[in-house]
Amino acid sequence: MQVTKVSFEQRFHADTLKTLYAYWQDLRRGRTAPSRADLDPAAIESVLPHVVLYAVEEAPRRYQIRLLGSRIIRWYGCDPTARYLDEIDFGEIAADTFAALDSVVDRCLPLHMTGEYTKHDNRALRFERLYLPLSSNGRRVDNVIGAVAPLAADVPISGIRLDTD
Repeated sequence: MQVTKVSFEQRFHADTLKTLYAYWQDLRRGRTAPSRADLDPAAIESVLPHVVLYAVEEAPRRYQIRLLGSRIIRWYGCDPTARYLDEIDFGEIAADTFAALDSVVDRCLPLHMTGEYTKHDNRALRFERLYLPLSSNGRRVDNVIGAVAPLAADVPISGIRLDTD
């Protein structure tokens, strides 16, 4: 039996993730990661409702939500913009979310994840996320941009994968 290897981008189900990833790749211009200053919201206007932007703080590491797209706010049920990620309801997947972001920051690599969880208000959310590192100095990741999209019930949960190809 022959096993077909699936590339990092082939894991994406939502067009918004595909669009954001292609844009991020174009911005790299040979660098490990583009900077936040490289971002032009007009260039990804169709993706903005699905975008999240985190500022990365160190000692202790925390993630502050700097921007949250309108579709995410509506889907999530509230607007936690300007709050820290550890202050909001991620149900039972909070540890996975923080570990995923830590991997993006520590390894300066894109990450894709699918999952599901139940919020404290008993709403079940199935999702697909893409996290991409941003670095203003080319060495340290100081922001993470991502996109979030609902995941259809018939799509299997494939977990977390860094782009190490």
